[in-house]
Amino acid sequence: MKALVLWGDPHAANFGIRVLFEGTKQLLCSVDPSLDVDYQHYGWGTAPFPVARAKGAIKRRFRTREAVEWLRQYSVVVDLRAGDSFTDIYGLKFLAEQSLWAEFVAELGIPLIFGPMTVGPFRTRAGRLIARANLSRVKALVTRDSYSAGYAEGFGRPADAVGTDVVFALPRPERPAQPEHDVLLNVSGLLWSSDAHGDSGQYQTLVRDLIRDLREAGRSVTLLSHDVPDDVVSDARPGAMLAEEFGLVHVHPESLDQVRKTAASARLAIGSRMHMCLNSLSVGTPAVPLAYSRKFAPLLRDLGWEHTLELGAATTTSAVLAACQQAEEGDVDAVLHRADLLIDRVRECYASVIG
Repeated sequence: MKALVLWGDPHAANFGIRVLFEGTKQLLCSVDPSLDVDYQHYGWGTAPFPVARAKGAIKRRFRTREAVEWLRQYSVVVDLRAGDSFTDIYGLKFLAEQSLWAEFVAELGIPLIFGPMTVGPFRTRAGRLIARANLSRVKALVTRDSYSAGYAEGFGRPADAVGTDVVFALPRPERPAQPEHDVLLNVSGLLWSSDAHGDSGQYQTLVRDLIRDLREAGRSVTLLSHDVPDDVVSDARPGAMLAEEFGLVHVHPESLDQVRKTAASARLAIGSRMHMCLNSLSVGTPAVPLAYSRKFAPLLRDLGWEHTLELGAATTTSAVLAACQQAEEGDVDAVLHRADLLIDRVRECYASVIG
């Protein structure tokens, strides 16, 4: 049997996208070790044609015999939507393009699993229509949090399982007896360079003030990029800038394995990339997420982790430092136990479809 994972990529510049594929592959193979798992993301994968962000081009490609024969080799398709892209907050065009793939898979009669993923929000009438159409076609729906499950139910499609992020399905590296890093700080290139998800100037000021206050509190700060340098929104750009400005060590891993080992060697992580925080928690390191969207808090709350801070004009470094103290006193082992139970739900849902 062959399975296709959509919108996850083991070679993506963003390590969060790598997490999604590797964790999903781990789950699929735990259900059926004989499964051959392929992937398809923008520009990469097994499709017999380049995958670009062009709705018209996608429609034309799907009309070809080559495309039909390619998809029909798969016994199941898992659509991840990059974890958080089943929404219209990134633009209707983006939502519509990815949704065409799900519609085409369903039209061919191939069992389609959604998730684990965040569902919504959908703020436009067109976005809600697309979401309702997609949800009506899936064989199984797995959400990453209970809030998303309630959101999907409002569209008439209750979740088959409320799970968590697939990062918790990945093997956990051993934590060293003596941490190599004190505080790992991830600065999002997206938030640093763009106002699409908040005021970039406010974010830059918060980050600089936070570094100063952490050092004044006697903490050692190491900067961690959560992607491979590839474009203007890469974490490496602000990371290199801040490393030079403050004389800090800047770690920019080349693999997901290196990311997880680095996270496991720290006392505390602070980050604006959700999967940097999830990678940290999943290897036993307390993490304080600086959240720019609602995908963070519901997922972490379901795990019993209540140390997420919502970014905004009122976010202060004192609030971040207080959250850090609470996080270091938090019960990460309980989070891991809860995550294992939720991952079992995802596995069981996959098994119900794969057979």
